[in-house]
Amino acid sequence: MQKIDRLLGPLNPNTVAASTAPDPIKIIVFTATGDQGRSVCEKLVEDGGFEVMGVTRNVDGKAAKALSARGVNMVRGDLDDPESYKQFLQGMDGAFVNADFFSTYFANGQDSVNAQEVEVRQIKAVIDACKAAGVGHVVFSALDGYEEEERKVPHFESKAQTVKYLKETYEGHAEHPDRPHGLHHHLHWTNIYTCTYFSDLIKFHQLNPDPSSTTGEEWILGLPIPDDTKVAGFAVEQLGLWVKKAFLDHKHWRGKDMQVCAEYMTPLEMAEILSEQTGKKVRPLGLSHDAFHSEKHKKNLGDALWKNYNASVAGYFERDIEASRKVCPEQWDFKGWALQSKELAALFNSH
Repeated sequence: MQKIDRLLGPLNPNTVAASTAPDPIKIIVFTATGDQGRSVCEKLVEDGGFEVMGVTRNVDGKAAKALSARGVNMVRGDLDDPESYKQFLQGMDGAFVNADFFSTYFANGQDSVNAQEVEVRQIKAVIDACKAAGVGHVVFSALDGYEEEERKVPHFESKAQTVKYLKETYEGHAEHPDRPHGLHHHLHWTNIYTCTYFSDLIKFHQLNPDPSSTTGEEWILGLPIPDDTKVAGFAVEQLGLWVKKAFLDHKHWRGKDMQVCAEYMTPLEMAEILSEQTGKKVRPLGLSHDAFHSEKHKKNLGDALWKNYNASVAGYFERDIEASRKVCPEQWDFKGWALQSKELAALFNSH
């Protein structure tokens, strides 16, 4: 990626800086140490034309300190306590808003209804606080809602509810009492619809040595879906590039939805690419469709996760790759991600 940047120089569409603005664009990033928030923080500070504030519950953690070292102003705030972050919203031009359904879901004994309620409450409170503070542009990490009951996915639905709330309520005048020359005079929103992270294979321990291997050179790709399932994916490490475009080109993206997707890949295709890149023999689980739909498999995964995977298995989770590439021409496909991922290389080299 850095080599490409150097070759393209000022022609690189992803290194167009905000530094031509009369003042730095002030952005606050919620859940800043998560996968999405971390990428947004990094890409904005790399640009040079933004002042970035990151909200996290633990400013003393390793991830928070790493972002601080890169120039992000890390502050302590909890989505469950709006009073903890309201003060930081004053004078902000924009906010990146994201919440983590699954941290609540796994903490509460996999109660998906409760996790939905918590996420909706948290995000609505952030939206209300941003509106009260006059934050000009809210970029929200969204997911799809479906009318048909059999298609509903718990952590999709909570985000879909808040998309509706954002669209209905985020309008009016943006007040910047300490910055009368602020970037925005009115309140705007943009929804960014993401998909599966390529790096989830590492995060959720879905790549492991094959215990039946006699050579130690064979690995299993443990995606719990049939081998022919097409999965929409992208490199979450690059998400900040799309978010940056939304903030920089706010006149185009205000009141619109943005799609993020680099490629549709099956577990079998992923395994083949990983085998080529690592020199190891990587194979998928070989799960049949009948096995995926079995009550045993549903119970093992849990309701929320099974429905999430079923959205891909059933083929109704859709993303527009060309629309995504138009915004971010340098988006990595799965092979590109595998080539540059230090975490992936470290995983295979550790065994």
